[in-house]
Amino acid sequence: MTNHICLQAFVEVPSSSVLFVEGGLGSRHQAREPISVAAARVVVALARARETNPSLYALAYFCSEHSNWRQPLGTALDLIITLLLQLINQHRHFDATLLHDCRDMVLDRPLEPSADDVRSFCDRLRHCVLALPKEVALFCIIEGTAYFEGPRKRTEHTLLILEWMLELGKETEEGRAWVKCLFTTPAKSPQFIGLFEPYDVHTIQSVNSTGVFRKKSWFIGREL
Repeated sequence: MTNHICLQAFVEVPSSSVLFVEGGLGSRHQAREPISVAAARVVVALARARETNPSLYALAYFCSEHSNWRQPLGTALDLIITLLLQLINQHRHFDATLLHDCRDMVLDRPLEPSADDVRSFCDRLRHCVLALPKEVALFCIIEGTAYFEGPRKRTEHTLLILEWMLELGKETEEGRAWVKCLFTTPAKSPQFIGLFEPYDVHTIQSVNSTGVFRKKSWFIGREL
């Protein structure tokens, strides 16, 4: 795989980081395409690594599995709530007041969320991330971003979440948990790509059917 150093650096650099992986020419938006399979393999590898490294947390949401916004878990608010609940499930030492606030927010979630509702959940998740011990490495994997490009309201709300995640993934303040945000999409993601700096984007030209990039395996085979 060309420029595989970008993928290695994403994992190995001892700091928060951001990486956006997209398919190259000829790629199509189809569920469970090779890049989607690769994202799933990353999640599995991180889960296995957590068995021996409890300071490693991995949050994941697969947009390609929830492309229909009318179906359960198909909204941008569902995305951020999913990440919040996954983090609470993995870290059992949050302050009771923070946990109660999170519970009340989830139970009282609006049926027709506004942009302010999405921001509120992002802020709540941020509070949880900032409460993590400094030795934690938190991976956030959002697969298939382009599947959330439409309808307009979902796109706008997803933009808010991605902007928030990018800020979190670029914070360098010492004494905080590392946050590593990985975004993938089988093909181009025209409405979201503008959020990323060119050096945060990696285009994959060739991926085999098992989700492993040709010429060089992705970092899922590395020791994390």
